[in-house]
Amino acid sequence: MRLLDLGCGQGLGLCLTASLHPEMAFVSIDFNPAHIAPAQGLARRAGLANVRFIEGDFVELGRLNLADDEAQI
Repeated sequence: MRLLDLGCGQGLGLCLTASLHPEMAFVSIDFNPAHIAPAQGLARRAGLANVRFIEGDFVELGRLNLADDEAQI
C-alpha cells in the first residue's frame, strides 16, 4: 500500500507514520524546497527506506497517471 501526502512541511509527521508502518510506502510532495531538504535529512537520519520527499507542484499531480507506475510521482 502507498500513501501520498501533500504538503509535508518539515516531514516529522510523515516520518513518524513511516516508522510505525514499515510495510507501507510513503511519498510526500511539497512545492517549497526549504521543506524538502530537512524532511529528506530527517528520513535519512532515521534510516527510513519507505519514505520519499519530492519537490513538486500539486497542480501537476492531476496530469500524472499515478495508478500505473510509482516512479511517475
